[in-house]
Amino acid sequence: MACERKLLESEATIGFFVLLGTKGKKETLEWCMKANLIASRYECPRCKKNMRLQKRTVDGYEWRCRNQSKDNRHDIVRSVRKGTWFSESKLAITIILRLTRYWFGKSMNAFVVNDLKVNKNMTKLIRHMWRQSNDHKLVNENFHKFLASIARVYPPTDHDEMQV
Repeated sequence: MACERKLLESEATIGFFVLLGTKGKKETLEWCMKANLIASRYECPRCKKNMRLQKRTVDGYEWRCRNQSKDNRHDIVRSVRKGTWFSESKLAITIILRLTRYWFGKSMNAFVVNDLKVNKNMTKLIRHMWRQSNDHKLVNENFHKFLASIARVYPPTDHDEMQV
């Protein structure tokens, strides 16, 4: 049983690296949906039908319901980030996930800044948010879900818990 669990965690780790390194934005969003980091469906508030994922925006997709009928004509758009921790940042979801992976991998700030082409203050912010969550000071449930999902793939070490 423990052997099976290690294999599944290993597959998840490999999948995560492949996803962030070579897959597109849609696959990243699908992974986030499976991990319950973002909603896997939305119901249109106007017609009550399921909205569709449509290509657009920084994350590659948005929820959209377009109805051209005379009775109920509408075009409703909703961000895939809405109601999630991702909505707190303007960075692409793939960048946020990679920043978090680097955090768990103990990468140096200079490497992360160079590799992801982000401001060094962003790496400090992600680390600060992790520390807040680790200390149970952050109450945003979506952020906890986000970290829990990443932590399943990259469990924190004893060294992480000692840093404050």
